[in-house]
Amino acid sequence: MSTTTFASAQAVPMPGGVKKRRVLLIDTSPAKSDLRAEVMRKLGIEVDCAADIPEARSWWRADLYDLVVINMEKGGGHRDRFCDDIRSATPRQQVA
Repeated sequence: MSTTTFASAQAVPMPGGVKKRRVLLIDTSPAKSDLRAEVMRKLGIEVDCAADIPEARSWWRADLYDLVVINMEKGGGHRDRFCDDIRSATPRQQVA
């Protein structure tokens, strides 16, 4: 994302009858998590933030989130199992 795009980001109202998008953001860096969440919220997306996989599991339900974003360098085993759970969920989930 370019600086210009970020600087001009405005809250985008959701058209009537359209379900608001919801994202679960898992990031071990509080500064990066705050920035990512702020940008998504300005775009009209509801964001829940978790600092690790155990906290994310307490938030996550397959019918609640449109997308799960994971930014973690460590915790590979827990992260990979959580990704597998998300991918096999019904309704179908997306993970990035």
